[in-house]
Amino acid sequence: MSERDWLLQFEDEQGLLQAVDRASELGLRVVDAYAPYPIEDLQERVRGPVTRTSWLIFLAGLLGALGGFALCTWSSVWAYPFQVGGTPLFSWPAYLPITFECGVLAAALTAFCSVFVQSGLPRYHHPLFDFEAFRTASHAGYFLQVLGDYEAARQLGGVLHAE
Repeated sequence: MSERDWLLQFEDEQGLLQAVDRASELGLRVVDAYAPYPIEDLQERVRGPVTRTSWLIFLAGLLGALGGFALCTWSSVWAYPFQVGGTPLFSWPAYLPITFECGVLAAALTAFCSVFVQSGLPRYHHPLFDFEAFRTASHAGYFLQVLGDYEAARQLGGVLHAE
């Protein structure tokens, strides 16, 4: 049977936590867990995919800093050489503020854009909102979204909804 998303509904938080722990044993991948209030250790148990965002932001900051330094060097040495007060044309300490600011700007823009790309925003409607039972998720429902086959999802217990 092919893999698909399943939404499981539980009566209490203990059932939800036990299902999260058993999901990997049954070959299911936990997509997300929903509860009406924060549950201790739930986020640690629901391990999402590891993203490369921090490395991407670091690389963008480094490239932005190098680009700012290269722009300052190019403009003061080759494009518009102008000697002021006997200083050399390549006076690198004067380039440091621009280098720093370009690095911070590139890293911040990369972080901002990567949040939107990785979270799928803007998303105006989530498929989980189509379930009548999911309307209680904010005040009385405990839900677990898993990816896998039907038999493994049934073994977790709870009320099963297909997505």
